Order: sequence, then structure tokens, then C-alpha cells
Amino acid sequence: MSISRRKVPYGFTLDQDSAVNFAEATAPTCCFIDQRPGQGHGAVGTWMDELGSECGEWPLLTAYLEMIAHVMETGEALDNHVPRIDPPGDLSWRARVTEPPPAAGTHPGRQLVL
Repeated sequence: MSISRRKVPYGFTLDQDSAVNFAEATAPTCCFIDQRPGQGHGAVGTWMDELGSECGEWPLLTAYLEMIAHVMETGEALDNHVPRIDPPGDLSWRARVTEPPPAAGTHPGRQLVL
């Protein structure tokens, strides 16, 4: 799935009149919709406490929701995180754990006989 992205660098300031927050994480991070007039109006961006804002990650909320639906249906990782439904039905993201590759000359579950 390919989604066109136009990013604006971190560091610009958004206030309550120029952005609508719609998702928050337990860490100081949230997603927002840019309400400033101009070409980027309606774009979805992210805000991180230590970095500030980055806008235009997705051109519209519909593109963001299509991407979320895609990863939910396929189980693909998004920025190295996989979706998970926690009770009572909350969507959460877990870091994808990757196993280190087997050592040379070994295979998981098999014994190497020389």
C-alpha cells in the first residue's frame, strides 16, 4: 500500500485553534488534524513532547484511517509496531520483537551433528 506523504519538519508550534487532537499515547505523543489555513489544511500529523510537531504525515484523515485499516487487516508493522486489540476492545501498538538470527551452522530446533 502506498500513501503519498508531504512532511513539514518538526519544530513549528500548533495551538488549540490550529489543531484538533484525536489520538493520544501513554507517552507524551498524540496525533492531530492541522486546521491552519492553506495547502496542508486537514492533514494528519504527530506531536512528540521532545521533538514538537510534524505535519502532513497523511494528507487527510481518510488516508490515515485507510492505513490503519490496512495494518489491522494484514498484521503488518507500522514504524516497527504491530496493532493489537486489548480488552475491552482498545487498539494498542506493540513494538515488534525480532528474534536474532540463528548462529552459523545451527538451525532452530535441530542439533548440528559433525
